[in-house]
Amino acid sequence: MKSIGNQLERNRETIIELAKAEADHRIETVRAEADYARARARRKLIVVAVLVGIFLIWAGQLVIVWSEIEDTEMRATIFRTAVTLTGLGALISSGALIVGGVTNKSIDKFVRLGMLVAAAFIIMQLIPWAATSYLWQVLY
Repeated sequence: MKSIGNQLERNRETIIELAKAEADHRIETVRAEADYARARARRKLIVVAVLVGIFLIWAGQLVIVWSEIEDTEMRATIFRTAVTLTGLGALISSGALIVGGVTNKSIDKFVRLGMLVAAAFIIMQLIPWAATSYLWQVLY
C-alpha cells in the first residue's frame, strides 16, 4: 500500500509541475503577444503622426499658393498662418520621426537612421521659413 501511495504522490507532484510549466508557457506567450501588439501600436502611432504633420505642411503650402489678397495686412496674416501650419506640421513630423527613431528598438537600425535623417531634412526645410517670416515682418 505504501508504494501505491508514494506512486500516487509522485504522479500528483508531476501533474502539478506540468500544470505550472503549462501556465508559465501561457503567461510567456501572452506577454510576447502583448509586446508585439505594443510595438505595432507604436509603429502605427509614428505613421499617423508623420502623416498628420505632412498634411499640415501641405495645408500651409496651399494657403500660400491659393491666397490672392492684395491687402498688405491680410496678406501678412495669411502668410503667418501658412508659416504656422507648416511649422506645426514639421514639428509633429520631425518629432515623431526622432522619437520613433530613438526609442523604437524593434525597428531595424538602418530604418531608424533613415527616420533620423528624414527628420533632419524636415528641420532643415524650416530654417529658410523662419528667416523668411522674419524678413516678411521687416519688409512690411
